[in-house]
Amino acid sequence: MSVTRLARLVSLTLVCAAAAAHAGGLEYPENGAQALGRGGAFVAKADDASAWWNNPAGLAKLAGYQLYLSSNLSFAKQSFDRSGTYPTTIGGPAYEGQEYPKVESSNFFPAPMGAFTAGIGDKLTLSLAVGGPSAVGAKEYPSEVTVNGVTAPAPQRYDVIKAETLVFFPTISAAYRVSPKLDVGAGFMWGIGLFKNKSVAWGTRNPNEEPGNDSIVDLEADDMFIPTFNLGVLFRPSPKLEVGGMFRMGAKIHAFGEVKADFGPTLDAVGTKLRPRSPCTIDEAAKPDTACTDIATELPPVIRAGARYILRDGWGREKGDVELDVGLELWNVFDAYEVHTDGTTPIVVEDQRVEHQYKNTFGVRLGGSYMLGKVNARAGVAFDTAASPTEYSRLDGDSWAKLTGGAGGSFTTRGVTFDLSAAFVQNFAPTVEVGKGKVNPLLPVESYPAPPPALNVVNEGKFAASSFVIGVGLRFSFAELGGARSGSSIRNPYLSPEASLPGVFGGGTTAPPDDGVAPDGTTPPDGTTPPDGTPPPDGTPPEDGGGAPEPGTP
Repeated sequence: MSVTRLARLVSLTLVCAAAAAHAGGLEYPENGAQALGRGGAFVAKADDASAWWNNPAGLAKLAGYQLYLSSNLSFAKQSFDRSGTYPTTIGGPAYEGQEYPKVESSNFFPAPMGAFTAGIGDKLTLSLAVGGPSAVGAKEYPSEVTVNGVTAPAPQRYDVIKAETLVFFPTISAAYRVSPKLDVGAGFMWGIGLFKNKSVAWGTRNPNEEPGNDSIVDLEADDMFIPTFNLGVLFRPSPKLEVGGMFRMGAKIHAFGEVKADFGPTLDAVGTKLRPRSPCTIDEAAKPDTACTDIATELPPVIRAGARYILRDGWGREKGDVELDVGLELWNVFDAYEVHTDGTTPIVVEDQRVEHQYKNTFGVRLGGSYMLGKVNARAGVAFDTAASPTEYSRLDGDSWAKLTGGAGGSFTTRGVTFDLSAAFVQNFAPTVEVGKGKVNPLLPVESYPAPPPALNVVNEGKFAASSFVIGVGLRFSFAELGGARSGSSIRNPYLSPEASLPGVFGGGTTAPPDDGVAPDGTTPPDGTTPPDGTPPPDGTPPEDGGGAPEPGTP
């Protein structure tokens, strides 16, 4: 093969390799410690500052000034057991002819979130927040393994060796209480995406997958402006029922950066070099074998809706709830990466598409909470369908069907709420049968005369993935820290007027304490009259919240 032909193959291969940089994984339910513990069933409840992401209308429930800090801590595992054996050659190394070993990736990934909210008057709440999708944005696999006592190239190297993806959204949100029954909200999101990827590509036709004909490709790219928005609504037809909906617009990502090639011995021996071309201005002396690149991809529009049944005590305070949500993520907008590289070897690098063929996903979440003394306990489950067709399965994203189970609780004291939740996410990763895989090594088939020769299939085998997620959070109510009664940080249209009478929860307060304890240390038992002897508003025992008035009821 001529040096020119080899150079052309390598340059086009670099473009394909760059496309894998988006590999960050698809979402699990859901961001925020409270939402995680409910299995993501939070669209209708949405009563902490994480509502800026989960349903911005929920911000209208927040009164006064509040600070919210939370992080989902993911411990993710993924593995691939490739079908088949290493190709054999005459006099080849000892690993040839041996079965491909199973390879694994175990990674820790934090997904932090922060928000500051300001309740203005009785109806408006503004929010400044930052956070991102609830996904695992880090993967690392070996580049080499030990087989039959010798070092062998890792069988998954043509898919991914290392990937780090961080997408986050500084966001300005506003929510308004239109009436005691209706809240609306919206947020403008300025996204930022940072991408790093390391993988291996074929530098020339390489059916024996010889390391000497491979190219290790490192890419770094970023997009500093990914605009999008979200909308939300909450409606309460009765004290016991609340329904909500959320729409988050999809986002186009166009990341610019650099790609560097580390050529295998065979390619290096013929003097293969990657050089920048106009308008790329990389200094070749300072950065050899490096060119400019840009990647275009998309995040999907997301639609979620839910309804919850609420248990209230005689004061109108929430004792517990059960919520059912459904969701649709329009992943069919993402069928391939579009990649452009300003590089030459000296053949001009052509634009490429790297196919994934994602499909829309559907999800359902069922969760709830209940007050157990001073602890608000919660639990929930969720199921999401797969985005990847089985034949396009690969390791650059956890895009398979998922079952999630979560549990947790909150404890509030003197204006500070502590949240702790945990969830286990089991991916139903497939086995791609021999003859049905459609993922090939990264190699530009345009360089071959039609019809192109058959390429190796590198995604046939058994995939597996799971994650254990811990959600931790702190919520600060500045009003309650300053001496206001517990519970005053939530706008509750169903709170009994008697809650602020003298002798009730200390008298003169805007809300009873969440723990039900009056300032004098007495506890108003459920099912009995309040401490001053006044009955609930409708005169019935407050056993299940029946005494809570409708909004606007005298």
